[in-house]
Amino acid sequence: MVALAAALTDGAGPAASADATTAPQASGRASAAGIERPPTKFDPIPYGAKRKRQMASYSKRHYGDRAWRLRRGDVRSLVLHYTAGPTYSSAWSTFASNAPALGERPGVCAQFVVDKDGTIYQLTRLSVRCRHAIGLNHRSIGIEMVQEDAGGPAATAEAILDRRRQAEAAVRLVAWLKRRYGVAMRDVIGHAMANDSRFFEERTGWRNDHSDWRPKQVRKFRTRVRRLIREEGPRFAPKRVELGRSVEGEDLVARAFGNAASKRTLLVVGEVHGDEAEGRRIVKAFRRKHRRFRAARLWAVGSLNPDGHARLQRGNARGVDLNRNFSVGWSDAEPPGSGYYGGPRPFSEPESRALKRLIKRVDPKLTVYYHQPWGQVLAPCGGRARPEKLYAKRSGLPLERCRGEKLPGTATRWQEGRGNNAFVVELPDGSLSAAAVRRHVRALAAIARR
Repeated sequence: MVALAAALTDGAGPAASADATTAPQASGRASAAGIERPPTKFDPIPYGAKRKRQMASYSKRHYGDRAWRLRRGDVRSLVLHYTAGPTYSSAWSTFASNAPALGERPGVCAQFVVDKDGTIYQLTRLSVRCRHAIGLNHRSIGIEMVQEDAGGPAATAEAILDRRRQAEAAVRLVAWLKRRYGVAMRDVIGHAMANDSRFFEERTGWRNDHSDWRPKQVRKFRTRVRRLIREEGPRFAPKRVELGRSVEGEDLVARAFGNAASKRTLLVVGEVHGDEAEGRRIVKAFRRKHRRFRAARLWAVGSLNPDGHARLQRGNARGVDLNRNFSVGWSDAEPPGSGYYGGPRPFSEPESRALKRLIKRVDPKLTVYYHQPWGQVLAPCGGRARPEKLYAKRSGLPLERCRGEKLPGTATRWQEGRGNNAFVVELPDGSLSAAAVRRHVRALAAIARR
């Protein structure tokens, strides 16, 4: 393993063969519950129709099935490798070249490469097979880690384990893949262990001759995966909850993230009026930034009004202003077509009923609703308004007392009547800059911690 090209082939050796055995136990899937996909950069190598045909022909010769697809149920093992080269770019170039390996095409590749700085690159779709380990390409995902030879296989793998960012990223990636595919821990293996895998199958007699990631170093790696699953899995388990459907049948979805064990709960609603969409960007960025938020359990609804969003209109598909359709202070004074029509009765709309069910279920300590275009954080006429003041300070928006407090049938009035604190952030008109989105994400995190 002293040259990159050699290290990245699937290897061959004396003739031998083995049969695949049974699927892993179901406990492999459950054991990694709650581990989310780590940040990944998609940097695809060329894998077009020609390479797919080559992979299908390779699979026919070596596994007996003419296929290039790697279906979800096919994955039974995760195989660790290192590149034996010093840079990610050299690994990418080798994989992209599609040069023959052991006299056959397609060339070698792996689905993932983890760079020394902890950046995870995905090189192919997870639905395609890669040649990374003889006898296992139809049953496994390959994970390469950038590392040049450090004085033998053990020292080279230890160098990766000692590099905090790279090792942590690789462990998190494997934990997520383990959860996604239900892979048992004993089937997280090194390339040096591939010939002894219970899923090894090779019809031409090829064998792996690589020595990267031997059992001792793999045991250390597995210990870190177990620790991550134990410490973060249940506590930071994400959740997707279907609240119902809109008038036109679109899914209404809430997502829970952050610390599931926390008694503090923050709910954020990105869009109520379909022509006020910038809050959706903040909610999306908030979820990405704070998936493992420790101070609170976080719930987010990107859009309560997908029909209005699709039509670029304030109301839902029936023209009802959802923020006038709640029961406290509800009024029928505004006629249909006015833009402020509260509906024929309180909670007449499936969207407002869906949010009502979520709030009763979650009982949030604080809820933030995004609207446009006033460019203010709205606070009640009286009281200390601590979260509103903090949000205004962190976001840079001015605090406005009393405005909108007595509007009929609003979600905030209904929640305040239930004893839940809720307020509105009126974003400015137009699109937010990336810097402004980050300020709002920081403001949400600040009030969630208080």
